[in-house]
Amino acid sequence: MAVKETAQPTTAEPTAPVPGREPAEAGVRAPDRTAEEAAGTAPPVMREPVMGEPVMREPVRRAAEACPVEVAIAVVGGSWKMTVVKHLLGGPLRFGVLNRAVGPVTPRVLTRQLRDLEADGIVHREVYPEVPPRVEYSLTPLGESLAGLVESLDAWGTSYAARLAASVPGARSR
Repeated sequence: MAVKETAQPTTAEPTAPVPGREPAEAGVRAPDRTAEEAAGTAPPVMREPVMGEPVMREPVRRAAEACPVEVAIAVVGGSWKMTVVKHLLGGPLRFGVLNRAVGPVTPRVLTRQLRDLEADGIVHREVYPEVPPRVEYSLTPLGESLAGLVESLDAWGTSYAARLAASVPGARSR
């Protein structure tokens, strides 16, 4: 009975030059990189964020392709986001206090909105190493810059609700 020999895989495979690609060093297969990538002129590629580095969420990135108003809506236009910002303008709040202040929002939805606001650089989440753990949310300087917008929207919403309550039977204003 003959034993058939099989080729053992090697870690260094020789490579043939590929047009538009850099040649591999010392005959070892290197990651494919274009000459543009090597020169630093390639278009930006999505990469893993470095800890603490801001990352643009996909909805914000898509909105940036349309217009600045869409960017603002993508950042602050979600469910309860402006209400969260309004309440955080008064200072840092713990999750439970914020949940009660915002109103009829489920903890899951509030958590999702806080994560989005944190990812967009509007809210800062501070975790204190205590037992039980304590978490406080506050506005970043970028979040504080929304104060004028929150005040304008609050005034407009109050006026609109009053106008609606006066014209529609059964509607109520707060």
